[in-house]
Parts: sequence; structure tokens; C-alpha cells
Amino acid sequence: ILKPSEPSFVARLCDVKSNESVRDEIESFVSGLNHQHCSWGFKDPRTCLTYPVWRDILGSHKIIAVYRNPYEVWLRYCSGGNVKRGIKALSRGQMVLRAWYEYNSSVLNVVREQQNCYISSFDNLLYSDREFERLSRFIGRPLSDPRDIHSHRNRAGKEHPAYSYQKKMSRVVFGRDIDLLWQEITELDKQLKDHSIGAISK
Repeated sequence: ILKPSEPSFVARLCDVKSNESVRDEIESFVSGLNHQHCSWGFKDPRTCLTYPVWRDILGSHKIIAVYRNPYEVWLRYCSGGNVKRGIKALSRGQMVLRAWYEYNSSVLNVVREQQNCYISSFDNLLYSDREFERLSRFIGRPLSDPRDIHSHRNRAGKEHPAYSYQKKMSRVVFGRDIDLLWQEITELDKQLKDHSIGAISK
């Protein structure tokens, strides 16, 4: 289920609730891990879109949602070389922004509805020992600390110098549409930060 090389599964994501074969795959996946482990977890961003069917199958569980800075994600995909490649990269960056919005809107909806949720920005979890301890308390066990701030491409609180240039270029290519998209993303990012403060196991 979690293999990214299975396009047929990805194509069925939007119809996962009504697709019995996918439900059977998920039930088999969950049953196998329950049989092998007392506690287990998995990471798959697509769960943001398919969580309702997982919720019905998982039983008692906790949710850990860690979201990335939208600027960081956008810049990673929209950087290009020459003009032709640059326009293609900006188009790819716009698609990634829309995906970021859809995925994290789903995350916010789940956090609002569910009780056993932990949510944090990637930057906060990476740089804050207090936040890492909060995650440990949420899970209910000590955690080994694999964090390495030197490997992170976006230093906390520092805006990459290419941000402003790429945003200007996006306005040239997409006009007002890109500004409206950024407004929606900025508001969603603020709401995610607000919920990061209070979302915890109850």
C-alpha cells in the first residue's frame, strides 16, 4: 500500500472509501502489523487524503502530523535554470503549493475533529528540545533523538534569498492567481500554527 511505485493505488486515492479492494489491502496491512507488534506506526503523506477509511480500520490510535514550511516546499520545486526551464519549474511550484494546501487542509480538519492528535511544524520539532519532549510525552515513551539541524536546507527563521525573486517571477507568469493562492496558504499556515499549541492527547 505504501509503495510510491504503485500508480494504480495512487490513482484510487480519491475513491478509497468506496473501493472494497483498497479497503481489503488496508485491513490486511493493519492486521499484519497488529499481529507482529504491540505498538507501530507508519508515515505516508497520502494518509492526509485517505484518513477516514484508515480511521475506521485502525481502532485506537494516535495521529502525529508534522507539516513543512510552504515556502521551503515551494522553493524546492520552483527553482529553475534558463527561462524555459524556469517557467516549467514555476508551474510545478504552483502545483506543489496547491497540493500543500489540500493536504494540510485535510490535516487541519482531522485535528479539529480528533482528540488524540499531535501537530507541529517541521522547523519547530527540529530546533526545539521542548517540542521534541512534547512529542515524547504525547507518544508516552522516551524517544531516541535523530535530529540533525546541519542537514536541514532551511535554517530556522531565515528566509532564503531566492524567495522574493521567485515570488516576483511567479507574479509575472501567473498574475493575481498566485497572490490569491499565497493568501490562502498563509492563512492556513497560521491556523496550523495556532492548533500546534493546543493539539495534544486528551
